Amino acid sequence: MAMLDIEYRYSAEPPSDLDIRRKSVKEMENYIRSLVLEMQMAEEGEVIYEARKDFVERLMPVFLHYQHIIASEKDKVGLTYTSHCQRGPLLEVIRRDREKDRVIGYSLHGIHKDDLDFTIDGRPLKKEGSQGQ
Repeated sequence: MAMLDIEYRYSAEPPSDLDIRRKSVKEMENYIRSLVLEMQMAEEGEVIYEARKDFVERLMPVFLHYQHIIASEKDKVGLTYTSHCQRGPLLEVIRRDREKDRVIGYSLHGIHKDDLDFTIDGRPLKKEGSQGQ
């Protein structure tokens, strides 16, 4: 009963009575387990996202200071933190592609996919920069 309560409270669309009767106990256990894991991933992920975002904001002045010491002043550099958390509540983002994640066998969304994007004059460094840059 507790598993059904969790599913009802945290699922985007609570299951119908027919859906519940069709699922085996094992299927229900797996489904509830995935809901709980998604909630944990989202809750902890948003805490980590906020800490990373704060770190990047504090890093920017230091990054720009050393860039001006090392490189020419003519290059305008940028550093951007990109995260799925910027698309809305992480739990919604994770749930949106739940079935696709199951098919491929791993999660496509979450803080493990966050990235730092470096740019020079607005162009992505990973595509346009040289090793020296």
